[in-house]
Amino acid sequence: MKNNFLIEVSFSMQDHEDFIVREAEQRMVINRLMDKNIVMAYALSTDNKHGWIVLSAENKSSAYRMLQKLPLFDFMQTRVFELGLLESPMFVMPQLLMN
Repeated sequence: MKNNFLIEVSFSMQDHEDFIVREAEQRMVINRLMDKNIVMAYALSTDNKHGWIVLSAENKSSAYRMLQKLPLFDFMQTRVFELGLLESPMFVMPQLLMN
């Protein structure tokens, strides 16, 4: 059974130009992972210093291994939290309306 994890990310940008290039690559990778229902949410602060990822994985170790494959991993300091509850309108079945 897969569990949900919240990844709290702080970015360190030693090389801003490299970060910008990799950030575009990261968005493509994240979109592919969203299509596979591995990543449920991805957010980045306007100053590019903080980010948050909600993903599904077998355990904390496999969640961390997924993070290591991200283009921005070299810029990331992460904290991984296993979620006991994840509620969001995007996970709720739409209400049926009968005419």
